[in-house]
Amino acid sequence: MTDITVHDAPEPVPTVVVNTGETATFTQADLDRTLGERLSRERAKFADYDDLKAKASRLAELEDANASELEKAIKAARDEGRAEVTTAANSRLTAAEARALAAEMGFRKPAHAVRLINLAEVKVDADGEVDTAAVRRLLDDLVADDPLLLAVPDDGRPKGNVDQGPRDRAVSTNPRQADLDQIEADMAASRRK
Repeated sequence: MTDITVHDAPEPVPTVVVNTGETATFTQADLDRTLGERLSRERAKFADYDDLKAKASRLAELEDANASELEKAIKAARDEGRAEVTTAANSRLTAAEARALAAEMGFRKPAHAVRLINLAEVKVDADGEVDTAAVRRLLDDLVADDPLLLAVPDDGRPKGNVDQGPRDRAVSTNPRQADLDQIEADMAASRRK
């Protein structure tokens, strides 16, 4: 290996000693030129560093923009799903509240009453509380339109029908027990009616 040593001599020109035993003398201009060439070669290696740095920052900006778009799309999808679930849950909650109020008001068939009103007008707050006053108004309007939807209150008396209760007189339908005159009289009376 060759060692080069630069000695500063009292003279303005430094002396370089090579281990080969030879002595070479360089001027300051030679050293400046040599160092300048070496520096320019090193600077050339990193000349595109600023360009690479600018491109890297631009790439980071684009990735952030794309990530932001992706995140926006994910957030929008989540919000849409949440809105659909909330709407479905609120409609079930409103229908249940309407059925309970219809039963409380005495509707014959509370489920049918719920189908006859427009529950889309009824609001549900963020806590899941149904606007019962609005449901009651809708059911009251329905009763005003058709009062027969309400059940007849039970007054404790038995409900009669055609087959039940007293008759004018008992008629025997067994011909062996009734005599012929009685049957003819009953038939004549029934024709008059």
